[in-house]
Amino acid sequence: MNLLVLLIIFLLLGYVLADTRLGRKVDQAAESAASSSRDLADRVEARWKAMFRRGSQADALRAWAANSSSDLPVEVKTWLGGLPDGELKGFTQALANYTQGLGFNLDTLVEGGLDDQPILRQVFVEAIVVYSDAYRKAKKALEEAEAETKKETEPSDGKKPAEKQTSRRKREQATEAAETAPVA
Repeated sequence: MNLLVLLIIFLLLGYVLADTRLGRKVDQAAESAASSSRDLADRVEARWKAMFRRGSQADALRAWAANSSSDLPVEVKTWLGGLPDGELKGFTQALANYTQGLGFNLDTLVEGGLDDQPILRQVFVEAIVVYSDAYRKAKKALEEAEAETKKETEPSDGKKPAEKQTSRRKREQATEAAETAPVA
């Protein structure tokens, strides 16, 4: 019987405390914890998608760029449309890493998440234009450097260059050293 009375007292005490200021503070703390955990879950989900959806992200970028409302210049649209699939995937991965460093999410832009924020969307598009221009210039410079290195290593007349021989002095010194070495 005493146990039943104690249980009823604790239930009434819990009800009274839940209805007071302390109960509301606990509710606010619980809501704050829930919202921060939702934010964390959203960030983890975005990162997970970015890591494991490379192919579809590249296709989505190409489709978004071809869309007339993407605000990209025509030259960038045609360049993205003409990239082979493998190169487009590499560019998309590099662009996603670059934009994530700036605090943007490429998937959010491509999926239309910034349509209600035109100023932020325009800044993001400008960042893509600048990055794509730098990417193209760097790739062109790398290809030119590789072509130049290849050109320097190949002889111009098609003949194989002569192999160097060791000088006569070094050969004579090596034979003298071998002759004077003690035999064990």
